[in-house]
Amino acid sequence: MSLDKIKQKILEDAKREAEKIIKDAEGKKDKILKDAKARAEEIVTKAKLQYDELKKREIENKRILAELEVGKQLLAARRKILDEVFDELRSRLEKLGKEDYCAFFERLLKKSVETGKEEVVLGKEEKFLDGDFFQEINKKQGWNLRVSKHRGGFRRGFILSQGDIEVNLSIDAIIRDVKEKWEDIVVRKLFTEEGTS
Repeated sequence: MSLDKIKQKILEDAKREAEKIIKDAEGKKDKILKDAKARAEEIVTKAKLQYDELKKREIENKRILAELEVGKQLLAARRKILDEVFDELRSRLEKLGKEDYCAFFERLLKKSVETGKEEVVLGKEEKFLDGDFFQEINKKQGWNLRVSKHRGGFRRGFILSQGDIEVNLSIDAIIRDVKEKWEDIVVRKLFTEEGTS
């Protein structure tokens, strides 16, 4: 074989080998690009899902916070209405005419007096329950209640005391007691559908 033919054969073999290497490289390149594209799409899809999940959580958190705020405002409004209801009760009690006011406290006395020898401490603004009122009650009931010369630190009503025992019949205490006993019922009446229908 001549030198030219050998050179040509070597060149042809080298060319075929180079083409094969290039073809293999292009195949690998295509696979690498395809894999990279698939991986990139997977990363993008995963990122979108994470973003959507985060957005959903953020929206849910905002909804929960909004509901909590509405609930807080609703509670504050209910508390205000309840306070107004009990303030109105206090106001009506304090605005009773002398006859009704005295009759109300006479009923409380009959339920509260234990010995008939208690001391009575009147509220600093008490105007209807006076010495004459208690003289008349003592006479009717056979009691010996004594009205203290000192006034209490509350506005209206009185405190019965004997020794260490006190029965607080001030209007403040009465309203507090009514509130404790009746607040749940008032809430149900005012704020449930059954109470409004």
